[in-house]
Amino acid sequence: MKQNTLVTLVILLGLLGLVAWYNQQQSQRQSAARSGGQVLGDFDPNAVARLHVISGTATVELARVESGWTVVSLWNAPANFDQLSELLRKLGNMKVGEVIRGGTETLEEFGLSSDSSTGPAIPARLVLFGEGGCALGDLVLGQP
Repeated sequence: MKQNTLVTLVILLGLLGLVAWYNQQQSQRQSAARSGGQVLGDFDPNAVARLHVISGTATVELARVESGWTVVSLWNAPANFDQLSELLRKLGNMKVGEVIRGGTETLEEFGLSSDSSTGPAIPARLVLFGEGGCALGDLVLGQP
C-alpha cells in the first residue's frame, strides 16, 4: 500500500471518529432535554408581567399590577396572588416529563372546563410575557 493511501485512510478514519463522537454528544444532550431537563431554563418568576392561559377557544389573561395580579379578561378582577406566585415558582422548577398535581381540577378556577363535552380543555397553553410584551415562555401542558 502506498504511503499516500495510508495517510488518506488514517485521516478519513479520524474524521469518521469525530463525526461519531459528535453524534453521541448530540444524542446525550437531546435525551437530557427530553426527560429531566428544565422546561424553561433560567426562568425568573418575578420577570413575568402578563400570562395567557389558552384552552380550546377560551383564553384567560392575567396581568401584574402594583397591587398584585388581575384577571384582565374578567374586567380586571383581582386574582389570587398566592396561587399565581406558587404556580410561577413551580413552572420555574418544572422539568420535562414532570407532572404537576392538580390536573384538570383547577381549570374551572380560570374559567376553563375540564368536561370534554363543553369543549377541549386539554391541552392547555400557557404563554408568559415580561415587561414590554417580550415573550418569556410558551408551554403546552397536558396530552395533545
